[in-house]
Amino acid sequence: MRCLVPAIVLLPILCSAQEAKPAAPSKEEISELVAKAEEKVTSFEDAVKHVRPVLESQQTDLLSKDTGVAENAHKLIRGLQRNGPSAYALVALIATLDDISLNASRTATLVIMGGPSQINAEMQARLTMLWNAQNSCSDISELILHATLRLIQSEESTLNHPADERN
Repeated sequence: MRCLVPAIVLLPILCSAQEAKPAAPSKEEISELVAKAEEKVTSFEDAVKHVRPVLESQQTDLLSKDTGVAENAHKLIRGLQRNGPSAYALVALIATLDDISLNASRTATLVIMGGPSQINAEMQARLTMLWNAQNSCSDISELILHATLRLIQSEESTLNHPADERN
């Protein structure tokens, strides 16, 4: 009986919270996330520059893939900064950031496998830069994903309930 009273009191609050319209991310929130993504992509490029000699000695196409995916991310970020947020552009940026994370992992693996037989302190520092870039791109991608989902949910809610907007 003691648990029934709090349950009766809290039930309407819980139900109204579930029916609340999702809050779309503000343009400022998206702009801040996109600016952070720009920083993370630049960190990835710096990390790749530090392992460039190892990549060039391996004669793989990974170096061109790394630079290509970073250029693509910068292009998407410039478009978002110029045109404002759209679900399409944000999803494209998420996919590109995920590609960067994957490339950072592949690059680090190649450096370990193809680099010097013993990993010295300098090489460890370069690998740490790559792993930090991988993690930071993954983290900002996840934050952008959550904001994008809120944006899409808000837009779908508006499309599905146009009468609510008029009242």
